[in-house]
Amino acid sequence: KHSRSGRMGRTGLEKFLRRFTGNKNPTVVDRAWRALDTDNDGTVALHEFLSWWVCDEFGSQFFEIKRAFDSYDLNGDGYIDAEEFRRLV
Repeated sequence: KHSRSGRMGRTGLEKFLRRFTGNKNPTVVDRAWRALDTDNDGTVALHEFLSWWVCDEFGSQFFEIKRAFDSYDLNGDGYIDAEEFRRLV
């Protein structure tokens, strides 16, 4: 059964990754979920998914970039503030 809401839950993302990439690794699913659910509402909207898909398809190393960003976002608030930036440089 397909949702007509234009949103995907975590189970849907898991099924997608398994079907199209063959990946069953829960760590990959967790990373993908955190990267895709940009507004933290517990679902992935079509625009969130398409943004990720387009980035990935054109060779952007989306997950690597996100992981690098997250490593400098020390308090995990989604921003790199002045203090975090000073530590970066």
